[in-house]
Amino acid sequence: MTTPLLVFVALAAVVALPAAVGMALPGPAKSTILARLRRRTGDVRPHQLVRYAPVAALLGRNPMGTLLEIGSGPAGITLLRPDLRIVGCDLEFYRKPNATVAAVRGSAVALPFRDQSFDEVVSVEMLEETAPEERRGVLSEMVRVARRRMIVTTPWGAPGDRLHRDLYHWLTVRGRKPSGWLVRLQSVPSPDETVLETFRGRSDLRVTVLPGFGRVPCWWLLRLEQYFATAVLLQLLLPIVRGFLRAGRGGLRWGESYEKIVVVERTLANHLSLERDASVAG
Repeated sequence: MTTPLLVFVALAAVVALPAAVGMALPGPAKSTILARLRRRTGDVRPHQLVRYAPVAALLGRNPMGTLLEIGSGPAGITLLRPDLRIVGCDLEFYRKPNATVAAVRGSAVALPFRDQSFDEVVSVEMLEETAPEERRGVLSEMVRVARRRMIVTTPWGAPGDRLHRDLYHWLTVRGRKPSGWLVRLQSVPSPDETVLETFRGRSDLRVTVLPGFGRVPCWWLLRLEQYFATAVLLQLLLPIVRGFLRAGRGGLRWGESYEKIVVVERTLANHLSLERDASVAG
């Protein structure tokens, strides 16, 4: 038997086992098994790791200085990078935060931090859940507290709306209950180019917009997580997925990009001014 065929048979067997177990178990038992497995792996979903991959790549192996994440929940980027220590700001925390997350309750509309109090400020797929009329204010707040750089990922324009709409339809026609975030996004349009007006006229800032998570991998990951067999398999493979993404191999931009990565950096002249002011204050 050739090596490719052996690999195929092995993969088929790995998928077939949880599938067979799933067919033999009632729905509540499958939900219990999957919930316990997810707790053992830190309550992490593979699609969450993939969404953090481009931010982790931009931060690099050793991020410089302090790091704040807006809308972090109890883990934030430490889901993918448990080596990082961050301050996580959110409206509420549904469980005890990870050991490396200093949790602060607060609103992104009025962050409870002084100006330029963190070297890096990141936010991963939070902006789309804010009211459209508040988004520029939220971005302004993030820039205000960022000393060096801000990184924001968000579903973008029509591609983002289309993915949310298609996923909602796919779930509901199969009798599956959509997550709360997906229900909310049915009535809220994704951010688009208009949010970039926040930075217009700011000569002290350099703004770069990069392509983010591709529609194809996002669509399939979210769908595969709905089935018992593939959800179990993905959770078992989570350490491999995490290692793959941490090694910088997780761009996953196949197909149309449904999200954008907005990077806002303070200019070199502004850095020098800040450092001079800090040294004088010290």
